[in-house]
Amino acid sequence: MPKMAVTTLKPGLKLAQSIYSQNDDFLLAKGVMLSKQDIQNIISLGITAVSIEQVLPTNEGLASEESKEQNLKFLTSNINAKSIVTDKTRLAATHQIENIMLNIKEAGKLIIKPEQLHSTISDLAGGIFSNKHLAFNLHGLHDKDNYTFTHSVNVCILAMMTGITLGYSYKDLIVLGTGALLHDIGKMQIPDKILNKPGKLTAAEFKIMKTHPYLGCQLLRQVDGLKSLPALIALEHHESYDGSGYPLGVHKKDFHEYAQIVGIADKFDALTANRVYKTAHAPHEAYEMFAAAGNYIFEPHVVKAFLHNISIYPLKTIVVLNTLEIGVVIDTPKGRPLHPKIRLFFDADHQRLPQAKELYLDPKDTVAILRVLEKDEIAELNF
Repeated sequence: MPKMAVTTLKPGLKLAQSIYSQNDDFLLAKGVMLSKQDIQNIISLGITAVSIEQVLPTNEGLASEESKEQNLKFLTSNINAKSIVTDKTRLAATHQIENIMLNIKEAGKLIIKPEQLHSTISDLAGGIFSNKHLAFNLHGLHDKDNYTFTHSVNVCILAMMTGITLGYSYKDLIVLGTGALLHDIGKMQIPDKILNKPGKLTAAEFKIMKTHPYLGCQLLRQVDGLKSLPALIALEHHESYDGSGYPLGVHKKDFHEYAQIVGIADKFDALTANRVYKTAHAPHEAYEMFAAAGNYIFEPHVVKAFLHNISIYPLKTIVVLNTLEIGVVIDTPKGRPLHPKIRLFFDADHQRLPQAKELYLDPKDTVAILRVLEKDEIAELNF
């Protein structure tokens, strides 16, 4: 049964499980239609998520793959993503970090031309500045065959977007972007059998893996013409604000803000990517995790600035509203991750509308996204 974060609850939703306080006192019964006061009571108790009733029944058997693809193609047609940076700029950055990393792997040393790297980061920054109104949309941005390289570019873009939100100068953005693009180069000195292991690492293997921030820092410190901050970013990007990170266990104000920005971008992009050893979290699930990370993993203002730039329901995501209507996400205004623009195809009874209609979800309105529709459910819709 689907769960909703309490911050997204709206009056009229029906509980799928009874709710009890931390002292096991009965609060609300299963099947209750939530009121505004009920929601306030739930929040006051510190409850973070509740189970709500499934709104779209599924059949016993799975629909054919052909039906799934046909229905999905119909719902997502004529939706074009607006890119923050051009494909040419993204590809150039991906090729550059690939060459840098493979040189480390093959030659055992870091070979960088600072002026060429500066040009690449400048091109990325230029695209971001030109499209400051756009949110970061993860749709189609993960390449499983070149994960390490595309991940580094994603982290670089996310970090610089966060820096812009925090008011960084262009000069500071270039330094931040350089550290972000190079944050994982230490992994190239980790044995392949550990780096590419499809299963869970042993304690001994994880101990070796945790050396990659230090190794990356050491590599970057050897480059003439490169500022010291990129090396610090590589060293600290797995640290935590509460001191529980690695390799140094830095605490609170000792955790450099640049490294915090790269750290949250790194974790978010990694969580939302499919890997051999794990299935990706949906962006809205990752968003909820990071919304609770302030004063714990990162400083609250860093978390807020980062999430301001995220589209948590990527373009072409099929959603069910709390009105029980069904539609597809076609746009997300920057700074409004919970309130995208929806193209509705099905009414509250899940009957096809004669003509699709579009609406922006309004924070002041009661209409909200209830949940994301699974692929098997999409195949079962009455087209």
